[in-house]
Amino acid sequence: MIATIAPIRKKLKVPVSPERAFEIFTARLGKWWPLGSHSLSANEGKPALSAELEPRNGGKVFETRHDGSRADWATITVWDPGRTLAMDWYVGRDPAQATLVEIGFAPDGSGGTEVVLVHSRFERRGQGAAAEAARDRYEEGWDFVLEDGFSPACGGA
Repeated sequence: MIATIAPIRKKLKVPVSPERAFEIFTARLGKWWPLGSHSLSANEGKPALSAELEPRNGGKVFETRHDGSRADWATITVWDPGRTLAMDWYVGRDPAQATLVEIGFAPDGSGGTEVVLVHSRFERRGQGAAAEAARDRYEEGWDFVLEDGFSPACGGA
């Protein structure tokens, strides 16, 4: 039996509608994603040139690396504008080892949006310390990406 690794769950509120939050997250990904620290190019000491996604089920999320080559990060599995985005997430790995990233966008009752990100299926990275370490890196990484990148892009604190 494969042991389950606890999913990561992040919540934040942004002061824009769910439709606008979804649009910023997707169509403006390359404007707010921290390419200098959270990209495959950054792992080589040079920021990626861009990050973007193909807006559809089956579309790819990818970076254009510092040398102009493309590196896929994920495959979109749910594309429901203004509501949900889900991706098989395999940045720098074989897609067979993809984890699952699901992002929900819902009205927060005050004109803004509650964004909920759940990152799961770390078991696909193997068992034991390596899979737990991958989860722990993403725990901190999503805080930085969401709080220092996405929230300010939406006009949040």
